[in-house]
Amino acid sequence: MYIMAKRGYGKSFFFKYALEKFFGGLAVRLDKTSAYALGNAINGSGKIPLLDDFEKDRRNAEVINSMKIANQGGKKNLGRYNSSNLTFDIKHMFYFNSILNSLTDAAARSRSLIFRLKNSSGNKFKYRGDEEFGRLLARSVATIIKNWEAIEKRAAGIRSASDNRNIHNIAYCVALLEIVSEKQIEEFPEFVYSSEESEDEIKLLRTILETLTVLDSGTSDRFSYDKFPAVEILKDHPHGLVDKGLDRTTIRETEKEYLAISASRVKRNFLGDTEYRFQDIREYLRNLPGSFTRRHTKLGINAIYFPWEEVMKMFPDE
Repeated sequence: MYIMAKRGYGKSFFFKYALEKFFGGLAVRLDKTSAYALGNAINGSGKIPLLDDFEKDRRNAEVINSMKIANQGGKKNLGRYNSSNLTFDIKHMFYFNSILNSLTDAAARSRSLIFRLKNSSGNKFKYRGDEEFGRLLARSVATIIKNWEAIEKRAAGIRSASDNRNIHNIAYCVALLEIVSEKQIEEFPEFVYSSEESEDEIKLLRTILETLTVLDSGTSDRFSYDKFPAVEILKDHPHGLVDKGLDRTTIRETEKEYLAISASRVKRNFLGDTEYRFQDIREYLRNLPGSFTRRHTKLGINAIYFPWEEVMKMFPDE
């Protein structure tokens, strides 16, 4: 389960005062963690891992791989300093939250349900106390146990009727809703039919723009000291990442905005810990739909231009 929202919209608050309080002892809050620490924390416990502020980080790839194993079944082997290794069976349900989607590939995205929090417009979440949350959890678990066979039977029927992975992901949710509403759900939500898969060049661009970074030195702005996703900085400060290889610029002839990219600078500043560090990313970037090569005074003669409106389609404002 992946919760996404802008900074300040209440992702961490939701984790702390809704999920963490509701699940109680069934959950473990991990936040910044490594795959090894994750395995130790949940091994044999059945607890639900809650990973707050799960922004792009070089260690997160291993955590995401653990999530994929939990979803599809399998074992995770981790080496140790002595001659033996440590093997984990991971059968847990993960909860993530972040500003941008940090799932690294289509395989991870297809195993996840993504929800976006909207601005509550001043409506406050009312925390009703640990005791009430405890009663709610107890009743929920008891209800699941009581209806377990019916839930399993209906979920199995939903899965066998379709090879759509997204439908498989929500099979138990649908089974629960049908039991509660006492009627069969005929139409699934629209998102189950959409695909997160994309071409390699789009995945590369996402990796660049979702990477946490800071404004170029000497620039005064609210982004100056904290790390933010590159795309969020560019939205507010078009020329704030020129030194790192990105510039949001306007071409006079067309009066349109473009994202200008220096392949060499971007590779050095954003891709050092990724699979792209040994690849010629220039060829990928040239394959972006609508891209072209043009001289850029500050980035160099071979900057690659990509329509900014296409970037906004990839990362729409909430």
